[in-house]
Amino acid sequence: MIDRAQIGASLPEVSIEVEKYPLRLFAEAIGANNPLHHDEDAARTAGYPSLLAPPTYVACLAVMADPD
Repeated sequence: MIDRAQIGASLPEVSIEVEKYPLRLFAEAIGANNPLHHDEDAARTAGYPSLLAPPTYVACLAVMADPD
């Protein structure tokens, strides 16, 4: 269940460099077929500097970064 006290809460901004190959594998594994996740030219044409990570990829990064 969602903790409603967290609605509107802000977290500090972070920047993480993500390697393209694992990002493509993740997108394929979850069925994210949008070319922005697989085709760097399509991502650049859409205005992104490189591939776009699926939103759920952030949760994976959080798990990988958690030392506990």
